[in-house]
Amino acid sequence: MKTASRTLGLVVALAAILVAIAIERSDVAAAGQTPAAADSWVRYALPGPRMPLTMRWQLLGAEGEQLVLKVDTYLDGELRSTKTLKRDRIRVPEQYRMETIVAGGRKYECKVFQLGSTTYWYSEDVPVLGIVRSQNGDHDIMELLEASAGRRQ
Repeated sequence: MKTASRTLGLVVALAAILVAIAIERSDVAAAGQTPAAADSWVRYALPGPRMPLTMRWQLLGAEGEQLVLKVDTYLDGELRSTKTLKRDRIRVPEQYRMETIVAGGRKYECKVFQLGSTTYWYSEDVPVLGIVRSQNGDHDIMELLEASAGRRQ
């Protein structure tokens, strides 16, 4: 039982680190990018071999060019951790390709680009960071399940 609990803790920590690394590699937002509404949130699936892991990112506000986010991590539907983070907004590079994908039961027109070894599918229709999917090599890091635009101020 202790081994399963320890493994579970490591999986949750690893998933949080992978997402943080993916977001950390992003650059600051392009000038004129519309800020997300307060209380916007997104929920992502983080694929794993046997453990359904999800994360909910909620926009709490902004401090200058950084977004203040609350990140909840769930394993098998049970809340495992909550963190408050500051992250730069995603900057889409000048070179990208367009691709239509389905995530969370909805079609998104995405700008697809690579930062380091991570590929991002970005859509302005997705609140908070705009990420629909991210992938490292052939392995999905996270994919959008659902989103709420929150309230505009």
